[in-house]
Parts: sequence; C-alpha cells; structure tokens
Amino acid sequence: MNSQNMKPQGTLLLNRRDILSLLDLSEYLGIVENAFRRHALGETLAVGLLHVDAPDGEFHIKTGGLEQPRTYFGLKLNGGFFQNMARL
Repeated sequence: MNSQNMKPQGTLLLNRRDILSLLDLSEYLGIVENAFRRHALGETLAVGLLHVDAPDGEFHIKTGGLEQPRTYFGLKLNGGFFQNMARL
C-alpha cells in the first residue's frame, strides 16, 4: 500500500522542527489566507479559546478546524511561565 492510501492512526503531534521542515513561508501564507477565506464562507469549525491560570503562569488552548470531505481539527496548547528565565 502506498503512503497516499494509508490512514493515520492516533494523534499526530508536531514540534517546531517538524513544522519548519514541512513547507516554506510562502506556502504557509497561502494556507493561512485560504483558511481565513474558508472561515468567512462559514466552512470552518467554530473556534475556541480556553485560558487556565496556573501557579506562576498560565495555559492557553486554541482550537479550530476545517470542514472538507474529511473534517480536520487543530489544537494549539501554549504555556506561559514568564518568570522561568529569571528563576532557572
């Protein structure tokens, strides 16, 4: 079976290095432009934002997705612990 026929199993987690190796900046700009266009046309999942305070910091969870023949969901989790540089 070739890779185009394979369906991913489980959750795909990407780090910064993975993302940087996928596309160049001009390709990302086109993708982001298309996502905003699709959002304006009502072709996206409702976006969500969750903020959680934590001791000495905070977490933000941002979500969204695209409705295509197959639905795609994206999530970004960001932790902000602003005193870590000085403490550690």
